[in-house]
Amino acid sequence: MVEERGRREKAESESIALRRKAEEVINAQREKEVAELKAQQKKVVAETNAAMLLSVSQLTKQQAETRSQQELECARLDRLRAVEEAETQILLANAREMSISLGGAISEYDRIHAEIERDTAIGVARELSKINVPSIIISGSLDSGQDVSGALMNMFLLKQMGIIPDNK
Repeated sequence: MVEERGRREKAESESIALRRKAEEVINAQREKEVAELKAQQKKVVAETNAAMLLSVSQLTKQQAETRSQQELECARLDRLRAVEEAETQILLANAREMSISLGGAISEYDRIHAEIERDTAIGVARELSKINVPSIIISGSLDSGQDVSGALMNMFLLKQMGIIPDNK
């Protein structure tokens, strides 16, 4: 009985020790699995962040390339437009030169218009010269509305225009 009791106690203590050992092994495995899961999560997060950064940098690169291509195309179109404008100016200058060499320095319309203006100016000057104006002008008033300097200025202007003869 004592022997059985000793065996039973020994078996129980071995059983308790084995149970504790099994629990420790299970806990160690669980902690190992948790650590592996955490490491795997960190790895996934790091890979995801790296993939996002790569995508952003690729997108930025594509945008920069697109922008530079657009600027290059704009510069090319500006150059072509400048060449076309220069060619147009050359063609216009050549056409004007041919027009002048064939038809004189001015067009018929411009020549007739200038002659009409000249004849009108001559006629107006001829008719104005026929107008008789007094050789003596008396200016002044009792009214304080006109001052002496204004009257002198009017006389000076009339002399400058040739309406009043200058008696020197």
